[in-house]
Amino acid sequence: MFFERDNRQYTDTTYYHRSCTGDDITATSHHELMIQDNFTTEDSVQHMLTHGASIYPNLITNETATELRDWISRENKIREGWNVIESQNRYTWGIDINMHPMIQTFWKELASNEKFLNGVQAIVGPDPAIIELTAITSSFGATEQYLHSDVVPSGSAVKFSRAFVPSYSLFVPLQDTTYDMGSTKVCPGSHLCSAGADDYCDDYNLAMSGTDGVWRMGSGALLNQQIFHKGTAFTQKGAQDRVVLIATFAPRPNYRNGLETRMIGQGGSYSLLWNQWGHSMSDFVHADKRMTEPQKTLRSLGLIKGNGWNFISTLSMRIANEDTEMSSDDLEEFIEEGVGFSFLPTSWQTDIDEVSEISEWHAFLFGVLKKVESELNRVYVIALGVYLLLIFLWTIVQRAFGLGNKRKLSTSYTIVRIFFRIATTHGLVVVLAWLALNVVEDSNWAKAIRARKAFRIPVADVDNPPPSTIPYRMDILFVPHYASNYLASYGRIIDFAHPGNAYWKEITNRYAPGYATLSIDLQRDFCFTLIDWVTIERRFLKLDKERFWTLVDDEDELQKFCRRELMISFNPMLESMLRQIDSLHSETRFGLFRETVMQTEIIPDFIQNWDTLLMSPLNDREEEDNSKRLKLKLFATTPKQMTQMSFSRVIHSRGRAERLPRTSTSMQAFLSRSLPPKPSRMEPDDGVWLQEGDKVEALYQCDYERNNWFPGTITAAIPNEGTFDIAYDDGDTDEALSNDCVQRLYRYS
Repeated sequence: MFFERDNRQYTDTTYYHRSCTGDDITATSHHELMIQDNFTTEDSVQHMLTHGASIYPNLITNETATELRDWISRENKIREGWNVIESQNRYTWGIDINMHPMIQTFWKELASNEKFLNGVQAIVGPDPAIIELTAITSSFGATEQYLHSDVVPSGSAVKFSRAFVPSYSLFVPLQDTTYDMGSTKVCPGSHLCSAGADDYCDDYNLAMSGTDGVWRMGSGALLNQQIFHKGTAFTQKGAQDRVVLIATFAPRPNYRNGLETRMIGQGGSYSLLWNQWGHSMSDFVHADKRMTEPQKTLRSLGLIKGNGWNFISTLSMRIANEDTEMSSDDLEEFIEEGVGFSFLPTSWQTDIDEVSEISEWHAFLFGVLKKVESELNRVYVIALGVYLLLIFLWTIVQRAFGLGNKRKLSTSYTIVRIFFRIATTHGLVVVLAWLALNVVEDSNWAKAIRARKAFRIPVADVDNPPPSTIPYRMDILFVPHYASNYLASYGRIIDFAHPGNAYWKEITNRYAPGYATLSIDLQRDFCFTLIDWVTIERRFLKLDKERFWTLVDDEDELQKFCRRELMISFNPMLESMLRQIDSLHSETRFGLFRETVMQTEIIPDFIQNWDTLLMSPLNDREEEDNSKRLKLKLFATTPKQMTQMSFSRVIHSRGRAERLPRTSTSMQAFLSRSLPPKPSRMEPDDGVWLQEGDKVEALYQCDYERNNWFPGTITAAIPNEGTFDIAYDDGDTDEALSNDCVQRLYRYS
């Protein structure tokens, strides 16, 4: 479960440290964020992948919204509040599903909205887990929040798609909300940004209400928690309080069907009551049957299997990585101001001397457990002593006064019965504990943790790797590590949210109809031309097994990639089959049995055969089939038959004959999509194509005050940080220099 402590920010990178600008904005009006009536489920998925935010109209009825709003407004006066950004005149607290009947109605109405239900399940995954349920109330005078994402890029699926799950928050206003009532603003297209949003988003933020409109009661805004957003100031004097109900969805942990390599994203508040973890959306919809006590609490603690993220697992993740509210300062506040755990005596939580390399919270909890164990042992010994004393005294009284049958029993028999009773009760507890420990020890979950497979992905060393580089927004990325059913829609996010891949998808869709009319040879020539033209100001990059981005310059690999993209653009069935093949191949690299011979050697070859079969031209396959039939016929005949058939005449392949150009194909449809003249190849911006081994001039330690620039060589390009390591010509070294501190070295004669 460790991330930064194990340096996994370097080994688990699947994207890169992308610094965004105003060019990355994907929408200029809140109307563009609306899910239209004619949208299909696929349209809704692509909309979310592109913008990171979608508005679903009319999710709940006005009656439900009004009753919920009135109830929340009353409860605000008596509930203990939780932390929220710019908390003055803002109030939030955790909502229990069983607090009010209308909460269950809210979930049932969400589930009955077919467009939303199909959309959220296609985006997040089937029956998504619920990791947040709360409400935020804003009153007049609430100030504008700073721009933020709910999960931080350094610990989320922004850069680590196989280390952290993506999560999506649904904001549902329980009254009509105007701009001046503090309507939520989002920065569309910022959900893959690691930097830059603070600088440019204020000029492009879109309010859910628009500047002069209304965010309608019951209409929900579904936001990728990676997107930058903020609550605005409440300036409309005399307006009713703004109440927004918030529910957050995440993919279910993949415990049952294989291996979960991901954790909950870091930085989130996850405002969910502790006893509601471990549940999925269907549990909340049918809460009257599935979320009654004690099963709700037992499922939250992981004692009953559930489809969600249980409380113990998520708490362990947050403690291990000192996540939000798990820092040493938070611990000090928890002990001193909150007096620790309310269900334990204060004396059991003080004077903890434990030390831990993991975190102070870990040391505190481990120390508390030890102290609780010690105190309970003391209580147990006292209770056992009192029990034995009472039994002894009662036996004496019975014998002294002739009560019951005790006077007929020998002293030794009485003692044996007492100890047999103690041994039976204690033995039962010991056996149950032993069985429970064995079940846990032998579970796939425990085995995966011991083998260091759970909550982490494999890392391999590569011999003589090619030079590494840092991607640029215009580059086209090969991302087979995203291709997996396990990632749901997030496996396709690069195609829509990375500008270079979005451009590539657009251009292949444009030329695909004409490409389909070409002969095999012309298709090959067209791909070479298209690649040459595209790489004028772009590169094709792929991630190697050590998680470094490297240049793709193999012609066959580029040709295959080009052909694949053009073919699937006009053949949805082929696209679906290839995605399944990619998902199976991904399973051999990241799945539960990834280290077995079956997964490392046999299955990849089998999958590759299917990939080759689907990608090979139809005529080539026909020719191969004819050739095989001919060979079978040749070897099945007698010498006499062979002489008459094989050598008396020339045998023409029907597949070859069918490829001969008997009629000319009209190119009118293709001419309208012909490529423009090819300009000379050039770096789109200075230094964005730098790679390992390049000679550069670097600003020593990025110290602009001294402004000392020295020649050197790039020794590493770190995608997670977007930085370079430099070896200077004079023997000195520098690490983690940003792109601004490195420039290409030109030698002039």
